[in-house]
Amino acid sequence: MTFFIANIAAIVVLFIIVLRRGPDLRIQTNRSAQRLRIAACVFLAIPLAIFLIFGIAEMVGGDINGVMHLVEALVVVLVGILAWKRPFEAGIILCLSSLALTGFFLSILLPNPAHEGPINFYSLLIVVLPTLITGSLFLSAGIVARRTQ
Repeated sequence: MTFFIANIAAIVVLFIIVLRRGPDLRIQTNRSAQRLRIAACVFLAIPLAIFLIFGIAEMVGGDINGVMHLVEALVVVLVGILAWKRPFEAGIILCLSSLALTGFFLSILLPNPAHEGPINFYSLLIVVLPTLITGSLFLSAGIVARRTQ
């Protein structure tokens, strides 16, 4: 749920930036920046795949609450679309949100490692770490595109 809230905040901020400034046209002229954006989308596909698997599996198993995982997958797709248009700003936002989520997971993980530890550790690895890598790659793509201009 915290990942969902962080991504909703990222969508709102990125939507405002894309709406006011439009897509970054510098990124289209640089091959290295385009490759970094593609690599970022590959890492963004990891949490997307996890949410789709959980959502579909729960709904096939008869639990209607699997729809929430599909909504989380939709949010990840929206983040990816907006990040594709403004990679520099999206990289900053994704790095900050994933660092905040890391702090949140560690605040739960460290005081009570026996009870909640394994679940939160795997959540950290599967959902938050790919988002941090994605943010770093989008940020790198934005920096590379800005340096060539």
